[in-house]
Amino acid sequence: MVIMTSKVVCDLLEKAKVTPLINVDDVYMFGQLTQELPKLNFINIKDNLTLFQANGLDSYRNGKSNLIAISVGFPSAMEELWSLTLIDSYALKQQHLPMDL
Repeated sequence: MVIMTSKVVCDLLEKAKVTPLINVDDVYMFGQLTQELPKLNFINIKDNLTLFQANGLDSYRNGKSNLIAISVGFPSAMEELWSLTLIDSYALKQQHLPMDL
């Protein structure tokens, strides 16, 4: 799995326009295109993913989630996850925004 910002996508597109194509996509994408991009960080996010719906939901329910991807198999679980995410997002805003806004 690869997660990247829209800025990185645009930078990669511009680089692809002037970089000769090779037919090994991982080498091209993560080698040739990225070698000259400044400040590009590769981070292993394996510890921030789970395929276990119950573990992912429990981490959000307990307010201790560091997950960025959770496999969810049921619509009701997805609805609960969205609700918990919105609550978490609202709480973060309250902590980091000045009160006089």
